[in-house]
Amino acid sequence: MVKTHLVKHKSDNKNAKTEENIQKLINEYTKLDSRLTDKLNEAKDNVKYLTTLEKFIDPLYNGQP
Repeated sequence: MVKTHLVKHKSDNKNAKTEENIQKLINEYTKLDSRLTDKLNEAKDNVKYLTTLEKFIDPLYNGQP
């Protein structure tokens, strides 16, 4: 959504300096979006992994010595 607005503003604006600044913002936003998506996927994988371990660790935690 943010990227869409920046692209629209870039096409509406004919000032070269402003257009260059908007392109830099678009590039930075794209990089941040990609990094955030990677971290989100990593977190989801961690939750899946920990959930599979839970069935083995839970009896150890709750069981009698």
